[in-house]
Amino acid sequence: MLCRLTICLCAIALAAPMCTVCAAPTTYFGGPDASNLDLSGSNQARDDFAATLSLYALETMETVAGQTDPVLFASTPFEATTDFNQVFSYALLAVSPTNALLDQGPESEDGPAFDDWIQFDQPITAFGSYFAQAGDGGANTLTLRLENTGLGTSKDIVVGTLGPGAGFYNIFFFGVTDTDPFDRVTIIESLDYDGILLDNAIAGIVVPEPATWVLFSVGALAACWVGRRRRAQAA
Repeated sequence: MLCRLTICLCAIALAAPMCTVCAAPTTYFGGPDASNLDLSGSNQARDDFAATLSLYALETMETVAGQTDPVLFASTPFEATTDFNQVFSYALLAVSPTNALLDQGPESEDGPAFDDWIQFDQPITAFGSYFAQAGDGGANTLTLRLENTGLGTSKDIVVGTLGPGAGFYNIFFFGVTDTDPFDRVTIIESLDYDGILLDNAIAGIVVPEPATWVLFSVGALAACWVGRRRRAQAA
């Protein structure tokens, strides 16, 4: 009986990782909240996102090295560089307490777009951030491009369309996890003149799928086989 149960568990465990290879990225969206005075919708999405992570680092932008070409997640497992324009100090648009990362947009509404990026020094499987002031003018569709620069692969994850005429102080949270590691996150906007800000960004690793059951099941199966062999020899 035990051996049959172990074989079944092993078969299920072996099948699980095969399914996760094809799994689509999982997204978490909360808000938009009217301002940072009440982030209940955004915070719920942030909590749901963080609960899936086994290891992560938080960047509040308060001690970011360099006001231009900032270094993010310094002295953490996930240090990153970025071409975001600067750290912007404005408490009414920040999550905690005053600084946010300002998107580098064109000098005029008709100017060339800049797809700002964050480059990590190692692959991650989760990224999330609060976004402020999106869509307060025209409609702005946000997309996160998850890139694995080592493999030359990428995925586009549509965040959604904010605006037109969204509240000036609006804030939302968006997070994404993926089974395929990535080391670069690019922010793509349909209206790059929007001037969005990022704050309290999170980079991390998703809790592993139960692939570890494979090792457990194989070990249990081996123990079962050894036990039966010993009993057969004793008989």
